[in-house]
Formats: sequence, structure tokens, C-alpha cells
Amino acid sequence: MNGEKLTLYRYRHLEGEEHHCWTRKIITDSVLYFASPSTFNDPFDCRVHYSKDYSKDDLLSMFNKLAKKYEPEMNRKERRGRAKALLKMGRSELIRLLTTSYQDGVNNYGILSLSANNDNILMWSHYAAAHKGLCLRFEFTPQIRSELFYKWPLPVEYEDSYPKIKITSSNKEISDLFIFTKAIDWCYEEEYRTMDFDNGPGEKHFPPELLTGVILGARMTPENKREVVGWVRARKTPTELLEAHIKEGSFSLEIKPYNGD
Repeated sequence: MNGEKLTLYRYRHLEGEEHHCWTRKIITDSVLYFASPSTFNDPFDCRVHYSKDYSKDDLLSMFNKLAKKYEPEMNRKERRGRAKALLKMGRSELIRLLTTSYQDGVNNYGILSLSANNDNILMWSHYAAAHKGLCLRFEFTPQIRSELFYKWPLPVEYEDSYPKIKITSSNKEISDLFIFTKAIDWCYEEEYRTMDFDNGPGEKHFPPELLTGVILGARMTPENKREVVGWVRARKTPTELLEAHIKEGSFSLEIKPYNGD
């Protein structure tokens, strides 16, 4: 970040027609899929959780901020009337309404998850079909940054306790708390996230030069290896071919240049 090159990775596999097609499109068509948080495999991920601990002043501050932003035509009398109605509402009901409203918005974000590592054996096992898949290398640079219509990738923080959002929290504070915070159990992923707030989930084209390398899995079949190598070599931008090897006498992988035909 801060104008420097950022190298991140995306683990993929070729199991099943759908995954095979998506993996091919990343390499041949420079297309990535940004997912909705509602489809994430972690049920705690990106789940909004407001704290019920708020004061009358907190509530009025939150209401006035939202009213000025989303209903600027509302006059002072109307705002006072709406504020009184909120003050009469039970805490549980108000929190439920706030949570539902914000969660609906979050589920319409498009999010792409990447990793800072390329040799984690759990990642290869979970996301690359037990090392039969591959790992894609993306290099974000200041030049490429200007071409992206989605956000620059930011790191996820891992915590022991579930984050609680205050009703007076700013959008940035809310984003940092629940979009970029996950349970400590996931820390091995070293995840980074990039988001598309405006266009939501779906296919996103990326600058072809963003993809700079493809790492073949240590247990990839010869048939899949030949196919992936063909995709990479047909690209118009330089893309390095590498291969993961099981390191003898060690619980680790070694990434080397691909020396196949």
C-alpha cells in the first residue's frame, strides 16, 4: 500500500464444470468474480452487530446524521416528530431495524478475497482441491491502481471477540469493524479484500498485466497441467509459470519455476 507494489494471491481449482470455467476465464479473459457476503462460507463474516448500549443523545445524533444525508428536504418539525417516534421504540426493535437495513446494503457489495501467501498448505488443501488446483499471483502497482474501478486491497484483521458497532459509528468505522474483521481462527489465510460498492457482486474485468504468475499445484494432474499451461502461454501479457513442490522432510512447499514442456 502507500503507493508501493502489493503482491497477492488467489487459490483456485478445476473441479467441476463451473469452477473449471471460472478458473479459465481469470487466465484467458482477465475476469474475476466478486461475491456477495451473503454467500461466504463463514456465517460470522460481514455480519452486522450493533450494540444495544446507547444513550438518548447517541440516538438523536445518529438520526440527525442520517436524515441530513438521506432526507435533506425534511424540515426541523418533521425531524423532531420522527426523532420522538424513535425514542419511543424499544432498543431490541430499533437495533433489529438498523441491522436489517445495513445488512441488506452490505450483501449488495461485491467482495474479492485474496491472500498474502502462496505456500500455505491449508490454503492449498481447502481452496485448491487438495493441491490439485493452482494459485494465481496478482501484482498491484501505482500504475494499475489508477485503472481499477474497485477499491485497493486492504488487510483483514483477526480478533478473539466479535466486533460491536455503535449506532453513532461512521461508515468507515463500521466498514473497518465488520468487513475487515474476522475470527482469529482464520488468521492463517492472511486475507486481503478489495470491494466494489457501486456495482455490487458479479464479473469484473481487470487489467491483464495485474495477473503476473500462475503456480501449478503439487498434485495437479498431467491433463490439467497441460491445459493450464496452454491458457497461460496464450496470454498477451507476460505471465510467469511456476510449480509447487512438496519439500522433503518438511511440512512445507517449495515454489519453483515450471520446467515442463
